[in-house]
Amino acid sequence: MGRLVRWVLSPRNPIVDKLLKRVTISDPHPNSHFAVDSYWRDASGIFVEGWCHLGSTPVTAVHVRHGVVERPADLKARQDLEMIFPDLPRDSHNGFRAYIPGGRGEFLEVILSTSDGDSVIRWELPLHSLPTEPKTEDSSFFDSFVLEAANAPEGPVLAIGIRSSNAERLEQIHALFGVREVVSLDIHAGLGVDVVGDVHNLRAQFPDKKFAIIYSEYLLEHLAKPWVAAVEMLRVLKLGGVLAHIAPWVWPTHAQPNDFFRFSTEGLQALFSSEIGCSTICSGGSSFARVIPNTDWRSPDHEDMPTLVSPSKTWIIAKKVSDAATSVFWPYEVEEGKLRAMSYPIEGIAQKWNVD
Repeated sequence: MGRLVRWVLSPRNPIVDKLLKRVTISDPHPNSHFAVDSYWRDASGIFVEGWCHLGSTPVTAVHVRHGVVERPADLKARQDLEMIFPDLPRDSHNGFRAYIPGGRGEFLEVILSTSDGDSVIRWELPLHSLPTEPKTEDSSFFDSFVLEAANAPEGPVLAIGIRSSNAERLEQIHALFGVREVVSLDIHAGLGVDVVGDVHNLRAQFPDKKFAIIYSEYLLEHLAKPWVAAVEMLRVLKLGGVLAHIAPWVWPTHAQPNDFFRFSTEGLQALFSSEIGCSTICSGGSSFARVIPNTDWRSPDHEDMPTLVSPSKTWIIAKKVSDAATSVFWPYEVEEGKLRAMSYPIEGIAQKWNVD
């Protein structure tokens, strides 16, 4: 949180002289209380949400000022503060939020109006948004996978969509599987691909219950019908086998035209659900991100959006606990689906900026 500047007012400083014009409460000046719950700043403006009050002195209005731009703040009751500050006036509204378009400077002024005049709280803007993002890493997925893979039945691994132009990265993925045989499937031929085929139609490539582990990274969003692929995966997975997938949740569109879906953690659990014979072992998210709307659709409904954080990546590790998937049927036109799957751009997995 930014530094709160407590005023010791003196007319000797010209900056303080200017501020004194806004501070009209006569001595003794009431103690001010202030905290920020959410804050963001970009080139368009500033959003701030928090609470403020002057103890037992009733506050009739709150304005927020950034540089020369000033806006009235929306107020709401904060009953949670009454337990901390028992002297608060009854039915007071101490929560505030405001969006200040434009504005310049390192400080935000929160102006509390009372029947006796105004009081000003000056807040030094932090260099980061609030709340701060949780500190999580992709390693939680990989570490959990290695642990659970050790408990999987004997048998090979089906690695789907790991085609790469980076041989070192392929070695890192293969290292996750230890000494198990790895069969790599992709819709296009390429480095690291053993079988070219459509994941929606695994039955054309493999017999039932062939694999002990099925693994993918950033594949599910590129499947036109991931629910069909999920059932196919369960069909070729042994009972007790492990499924592990990592996918994007808050992420830009990419690899068009085959970028179809985004998955929350709950979405992955719904995709690999008990109805098709899965039991989630663990799931989570990492690399948290913020969504900032363009100024042309900024509105009171979306002013706080950049303060909300979501994982940019989500993952699931699940276990096959039954053969329920064998009784599930989703319609899928094999030839048409294969053609659509093949429209995934061959170079969609990498952009080469330097030409040798």
